[in-house]
Amino acid sequence: MKGFVAAVAALAAVVLLGGCVNLPAAGTFTDTGQIPDSPGAAQQGVQLVPIPPGSQWQPAQIVKGFLAATGATWDGQRDSLGVARQYLSAGFAKHWRPTLAATVIDTAPAVVGVPFSPHVTGGHAVAQVSVTSQHLSTLKSANANVAGSILQSSMPKPYVYDFELVQAGGKWRIASITGPGIRVSKPGVPDDDSILLLENADFLRDYQPRNLYFPAVAAPHTLVPLPVYIPNPSGPLGVQPLAAGLTSPPPPGSNWLYKSVSTAFAGTSLSTQVQADSNQAIVTLRRKKAGKIGQARLAEMEAQLVWTLTSSPYSAASGIQSVLFQIGTKAPVLLQPRYAGWVPAQAPGALYFQMPGDGGYPDFDMVSTAAATGPSKKEAPAYPTQVNPVRLGTGPLWAVAVSPPSASDAFRTPVFAGCRNKTVYIAQLGLESTVTTQTIANPCTSLSWDGNGYLWVTTASGVFRIKVSAQGLQVVPVTIPVQFPSSDSFAALKLAPDGVRVAMIVRHGQDSASLYITSISQKGKLLIYLARAQHFLTVGPELTDPIALTWWGSDHLLVLDKKDGVNTLFEVPLNGGLSTPFPAPADAVSIAGNGTSVAVGTMGASGPAVRVARELGGAWHRIAGASSPAYPG
Repeated sequence: MKGFVAAVAALAAVVLLGGCVNLPAAGTFTDTGQIPDSPGAAQQGVQLVPIPPGSQWQPAQIVKGFLAATGATWDGQRDSLGVARQYLSAGFAKHWRPTLAATVIDTAPAVVGVPFSPHVTGGHAVAQVSVTSQHLSTLKSANANVAGSILQSSMPKPYVYDFELVQAGGKWRIASITGPGIRVSKPGVPDDDSILLLENADFLRDYQPRNLYFPAVAAPHTLVPLPVYIPNPSGPLGVQPLAAGLTSPPPPGSNWLYKSVSTAFAGTSLSTQVQADSNQAIVTLRRKKAGKIGQARLAEMEAQLVWTLTSSPYSAASGIQSVLFQIGTKAPVLLQPRYAGWVPAQAPGALYFQMPGDGGYPDFDMVSTAAATGPSKKEAPAYPTQVNPVRLGTGPLWAVAVSPPSASDAFRTPVFAGCRNKTVYIAQLGLESTVTTQTIANPCTSLSWDGNGYLWVTTASGVFRIKVSAQGLQVVPVTIPVQFPSSDSFAALKLAPDGVRVAMIVRHGQDSASLYITSISQKGKLLIYLARAQHFLTVGPELTDPIALTWWGSDHLLVLDKKDGVNTLFEVPLNGGLSTPFPAPADAVSIAGNGTSVAVGTMGASGPAVRVARELGGAWHRIAGASSPAYPG
């Protein structure tokens, strides 16, 4: 599907700026650049002192000084840009009202004076300076008070901003800014009063990565995180913008969770405060047209608040440990442990895999994680499960998966799934289990269970959901609004522990692949959507050729990447921050993880094997002859 990127280039997508990683963003597939990781709390103490313009500065120096002053003092409040305004003409300074929706360009972009014929306009000498960036993105606000996610410009690079300067009293000052993304209210007249250009290094210092948590539409008592960036500092510990971000769902124009999540705070507003020397946020609910707040909705409100305000998975601790939630005369104190189950963790359980059996029939085996990663065992023992191998056909299965524990039925028996070519095999893991088969339209490429008893099957050209019930198997094709060219293909798809988010590898022909995150939504009983609004979150810019992936908790993926023939295992954060590399066996071809242990399937000269590590970066222990490792999920 090489043409896929070009086919949707006009739609917004994530941008990565400058250094070594990207920012998270909602958008459709497109090419990406890179930016450095967020410095988080380590940079919060850094203070830069802006320099006012010098009396003899030339136009290019004025523009450079303006960009430096803007990045040095911006904290989300208009009055923080007093020094930056000194670089503007009186007319421009009066109307310049920058918003949280910053435009992010390269660090140290090219700043060049544009040759022009000297002329005078209205008694003032005029000059022009261009600022050129190879990467460009804008913040898409979750609402008027929250910065939100990053969207990439869909226009061809390089991106050029033209600064017009006028000379008054012998001093150069900026009179207007034109360029990509600047609105035009009248032909030839730019509406540039809200433009805020930040170099990416300044952006990463001025904003911090956090999560907003929203209830899943189809999964009760489940929250789904949305990575956002908020001004840093943004009041006491970021409480106000985060709480404000919960009062409405993410905007449809950039929402990769479209129709998958809602918010319990619709029709309300929230006022917040944090007392001095306190780690407790005080949040007061104000109703507008909120309607009746029943117990179920109240529980969602409490869970959203406590997870959003106390959780900071991408940087240092949020600083808030509890939330006092005032609704009328009631003011309960909320603590995160009470709502821990609302953000599903990676399923624990044994490691499953297949072994070559008698007569060419595959054996589906398992081994406890402790046995597989015992410090003194180079060869871990395997234990057969109760799936009749004769019913699994001959030859190795192409993919295997085991269902995670049920959220509603703790005693439900795990269910095995395997596929080979166009046949899917499903059976409960139990003595003398019955194997049910299902034929699909094209050869399978991956399998993944969600927590609701559904099996997700991918082929090169499509995705299917299979419901397992006493009445048999019900296969539903998944609707994907994005039109895929024939040269792109689905290589892998894995459901997050929440059963809402999906991580997937899309191959662009034989030369490259990309890693995307999106969500599942449903209309009626039989209409299932993947990326309903055609938006995806693009992560892992360091990856050049991802070949396998698995979820690693709620906010990270583990991805096996091959570059120049060398395998590397990456822990990839969903906010687009810097991925962490770990060594991987040279002959690794597949991966599985449960949030603690990681397993890879290898295919070397001595035949297939599964190697297991107790932790990322730990020693690998070998299960000879095994293949297709799978933890529940």
